[in-house]
Amino acid sequence: MPVKVSNVFDDGFEWISSDEEYEDDVTPDETPPVSIEPIVFTFFISYSILGVIRAEYVVHKIAYDHGDIYEGQSDILGIFNYETCQSNISATADLHNHVQMQTAYWLLGLNVAEMLPSLIVAPIIASWGKMFGVKAALLIPNIGYLVSSMTWLATIYCNTSLYFLIVPQILQGTLGGFPALMSLCNSFLADNRTNVDRTIRLVILGVISELGAGLTQVGIGYWISNTSFLPPYWCVFGAMVFNVFYIYFVLLDEEEEKTEQTTLKSDHKDSMLDFLFYSDRLRQKRSLLILVLLLIHMMVLYASLNIVIIHAFSPPLCWTSIRSGLFVAFTLFCGSFGTILGSRFFLLFFEELGVAQIGIWSFIGSLCMVAFGRSSLVVYIATLVGCFRFLISPALRNLLARVVDVDEQIVVFRLASMAETCGMLLGPTLFNLIYATSVAYSPSVTFVSMAAVYVLLSFIIL
Repeated sequence: MPVKVSNVFDDGFEWISSDEEYEDDVTPDETPPVSIEPIVFTFFISYSILGVIRAEYVVHKIAYDHGDIYEGQSDILGIFNYETCQSNISATADLHNHVQMQTAYWLLGLNVAEMLPSLIVAPIIASWGKMFGVKAALLIPNIGYLVSSMTWLATIYCNTSLYFLIVPQILQGTLGGFPALMSLCNSFLADNRTNVDRTIRLVILGVISELGAGLTQVGIGYWISNTSFLPPYWCVFGAMVFNVFYIYFVLLDEEEEKTEQTTLKSDHKDSMLDFLFYSDRLRQKRSLLILVLLLIHMMVLYASLNIVIIHAFSPPLCWTSIRSGLFVAFTLFCGSFGTILGSRFFLLFFEELGVAQIGIWSFIGSLCMVAFGRSSLVVYIATLVGCFRFLISPALRNLLARVVDVDEQIVVFRLASMAETCGMLLGPTLFNLIYATSVAYSPSVTFVSMAAVYVLLSFIIL
């Protein structure tokens, strides 16, 4: 699963505002009476569950098809069984590599099935928030995940082929998925909060969400080991039901003048064209550069954790579901710690771009340790080393909010949604492909490639 990046907006970044001043505080006309944070919180926890158990279920299903029935009769590979996995390393090395390769290919395909339609649909749905209100637009991706979780439940209950899992992934993407929901929530906060209020609320929301998702992951590991994959999906189903009811019956749209638009298509096209071709050229170049950096960052970030989990289920680590859950929880807790420390303490000694560089090199060190580590202890230490990687995305998002005019922020958030979607598509596609083709020779190739991408990112922002 991909790990969600904490949404901390820090003030600063003088290199962007050296030529002209930008407004720090935007006073909204009216503050919405009902908070959107419960939607983000429940969705983030659900999304973190989906990312991890999807990888684990695919590993289990492929191993099952090769005769590794960990509930009973045959246990060749020892997937989710540490003792069996360790005892059969020499005899099953090739089969382990084959399972890892097939898992990487399947996760690649499932990711593409979701992200290709969301690349087109997400910015369109995001624009509905401005035209028809956030409430109507938010229902769409949440309903997509609700129906998708029902499809996953039916697939697991019936023990069908992995090919049936393509259906819920396409459904999620067709209804906007993760990029649409987060774009709508970010636009909602950008429109209705001052920078100070937005910063405080997003710091609190990001930390609480990461801690909540971490605690959930601990329980998920024990749940899968002691029961099956069904309870976690029932949790996701319940969370999505809550979101739909909250949006429909509780959430209130902000009062705003409705612009007279003839069609959604013309509004979306005109706003994008106005920004890309008719806005201030210097501001435009800065924004596009930041969007490219965000895309590169999301490529690696979204792909890294799932590949670590696939790698860890095989020798020499031989993780179980419980160990996997504990690791994901530890990763999220470290992310919360790094976010709090980096967003406040480091700013006392470094400029904002220096903090971003700390995040980049923190992640580079973590990836290199995972690449060459041969024990679980090294992987956990690598997670500690990389806890500041969550500082990168907030810095880029804050730059986008500051570099454009207030009336351009909605358009920029649509473009950011598209950049994130491209990164979420290209990253897992590229790195799962690298892992699948190189795992038989050296799994380290994938993690070294990720580190190389961040070295490039570091030089770009120098």
